[in-house]
Amino acid sequence: MNTNQVEILIVDDLPDNLDLLRRVLETADFSVRLATSGQAALQTAQAQPPELILLDIAMPVMDGFETCRRLKADPATQDIPVIFLTGQGETENVIQGFELGAVDYVTKPFRTTELLRRVQTHVELYQLQRSLTHEVEVKSDEVQDAHEHMARANQVYSSFVPREFLTLLERDNILDVQLGDQVQTEMCILFSDIISFTSLSEQLGPGDSFRFINAYLSWISPIIRMNFGFIDKYSGDSIMALFPNAADDAVEAAIGMQQAMAQFNEKFIAPGHHRCRSAWGSIAES
Repeated sequence: MNTNQVEILIVDDLPDNLDLLRRVLETADFSVRLATSGQAALQTAQAQPPELILLDIAMPVMDGFETCRRLKADPATQDIPVIFLTGQGETENVIQGFELGAVDYVTKPFRTTELLRRVQTHVELYQLQRSLTHEVEVKSDEVQDAHEHMARANQVYSSFVPREFLTLLERDNILDVQLGDQVQTEMCILFSDIISFTSLSEQLGPGDSFRFINAYLSWISPIIRMNFGFIDKYSGDSIMALFPNAADDAVEAAIGMQQAMAQFNEKFIAPGHHRCRSAWGSIAES
């Protein structure tokens, strides 16, 4: 293991213990920080989390158990591995330490080889955990980006292919539609166009014709949707709408469109000008 930049926090109220542990770890090329109390350990760990904490249990004011509990309660430090430093024969202390979230313990007086092996093992596990967490976050971001891209693609394609078509084909994404995909079902088809629109467009000119037809379509399209239909295609002033539920939906939509024409003419057509009238028809298809 490359121990460069790997930082260990040692917490003990006895200076001799701190000095001995520091020398052992620095000999193995670890970077070491020291804390002489539980409160000092919390402050330094929160300010700059280390890769591992060696924590003495028997300390005044705030012992190792309480220090560990607070470390594990803080999101900034809860994942840092804690190895307890304990005296011989303190089995109950070891069990309590594991229950608080410690990953291991070292019995004092410790053997240098054992101490380093335990420290190296848990540092490697912690680094692996962080690496895996980072990879999961990256993959999650990639999945989120893919979902957003798919949503944008569906939104763009919905201007040309009705979303309802994807629903009928049981597809979530327009890119999932394959050549030859089809479904057989009964539905009613409604055709509608404006009577004498060619003559009307010649009178209006190109710019006014576009504004007129956009206003007309925005006026009647909601009526189709309110009656459980959707528009399959536009062709100038003509539309073809599909009603997958019932033929009566198409009839209700046609009646609503005819009624809307009277209101549309009052709002958009000046007195004395050609009135807008729509012609429609419907057929049941399967």
